[in-house]
Amino acid sequence: MVFNCIKWIGVVYLGWLGLKTILFSSSVYKDEDNIKGEVTFKDDSQTPWDFARQEFIVAAANPKALLLFTVFLPQFITSNTATLGGQILIVNAV
Repeated sequence: MVFNCIKWIGVVYLGWLGLKTILFSSSVYKDEDNIKGEVTFKDDSQTPWDFARQEFIVAAANPKALLLFTVFLPQFITSNTATLGGQILIVNAV
C-alpha cells in the first residue's frame, strides 16, 4: 500500500512538472535570424553554473544513481583508508 501511494504521488508530481513545462515553454524561443538554430532564453539571469548545480542536484537525488553508487561501485574500491577518498572520487568521475 505504501509503495502504491509513493508511486501515485510520483505520477502526479511528474504530470505537474510536464504541465508546468508545457505552459511555460513560451519563455524559450527560437531566434528567426539565428542561422545555427540555437535556442536562446529570454531570461538571462541564470548562469551556466546555476544550470550545472541544478543538474548535479537532480542527478544526486536519482534513486537509480544512488543504487549504482552503493551497490555496484564499491567492488572497485580497495580497503586502504589512506586513499579511500581519492578512489571514490575517481570511480564516481568515470
